[in-house]
Amino acid sequence: MNYKKYRFIKIRYFFANAVKQSSVFGLLFAILLITSCKKDKEDPYLETWKQQNEKAFSDLAFNSYYTELRMSGGYDASIYYRVIQKGEGKPIYYTSKAEVYYKGWFVVTNNDLNITAGSVFDQRLFDDGVTFNVTVAGGIIEGWKIALQHMVEGDKWEVWIPYRLAYYDEKNLPPGIPGFSTLAFEIELVKAIDLDEFE
Repeated sequence: MNYKKYRFIKIRYFFANAVKQSSVFGLLFAILLITSCKKDKEDPYLETWKQQNEKAFSDLAFNSYYTELRMSGGYDASIYYRVIQKGEGKPIYYTSKAEVYYKGWFVVTNNDLNITAGSVFDQRLFDDGVTFNVTVAGGIIEGWKIALQHMVEGDKWEVWIPYRLAYYDEKNLPPGIPGFSTLAFEIELVKAIDLDEFE
């Protein structure tokens, strides 16, 4: 092949490849820019929501009706609870299964997110006739794990859980629950099933 022709083809290929890569990088940049703009648009609402929920949770430190339970293992996180009904059954452990009735609600109002304090986002109550069955070690939020391991059969607690021990990761949020939500639950431990009782 003629050397000049070969060199021309090589240079043309180089520039064509550069343009192609530039297009890819340009597309990626555009996507990042759009995502960033969308995030900036949503952030003011979520930031206000976050601050509201953090304040609602921290205010419980000054409420004598609630007791703090700290997460074990050196983590700087805790929940608050108050006893509605005291049980006398057997305790529950990390390896146990639990049958519970529960109700969960939001603790603050935010008109931008169309959420009202006290509005229920999920429940499984005695009237439904079917308990909610969970394994303490998995499948539930960290705040529930802390609470359940301090309860006995027959206990009914009101539990407040900060977002760090609930749905902190916005990628795994249940429908209808924004990120940074402090959540309140009424939890009644109906039955504790030990590891050696599993079917």
